[in-house]
Amino acid sequence: MSEKKNIAATRCLFEEVFSGGDLDALDSLIANNIKLHDPSAKNFKGGIEAFRDREEMYTHAFPNKTLTIDEIYGSSDTVTVRWTAKGTHDRDLPGVPSTGKKFTVTGTSLFKYKNGKIIEIWQNWDEFGLLNQLGALSAKSYAAQR
Repeated sequence: MSEKKNIAATRCLFEEVFSGGDLDALDSLIANNIKLHDPSAKNFKGGIEAFRDREEMYTHAFPNKTLTIDEIYGSSDTVTVRWTAKGTHDRDLPGVPSTGKKFTVTGTSLFKYKNGKIIEIWQNWDEFGLLNQLGALSAKSYAAQR
């Protein structure tokens, strides 16, 4: 698949899935054996169903969330995105009851493509910033958990 097609597919992932909540679109974008490398997903077991469950969890907790692509770069089989997520915590997130608070966090993701689908994702995002904005975690309690 060409660099332009991979960039277009990544934009589709952000617009239709992450911002639009269309989890059915994952089938055409993500490989069945997707791997996710993300410090916030230590227990991710791999596979499209685990990825769908993870995204469903965030879509449930933040039904109005949007992920905006701030920068996007592509080369042959890899697309890198710097992004910003915004939304409101309208429903429970596991371990964090709904707060009604708004949030803004940033992150960077690298998507590896094979045969037109994403097979692996490496990402880092401001999980502490999200939990802090929701009032679910202070710097002191975060440090105590480490």
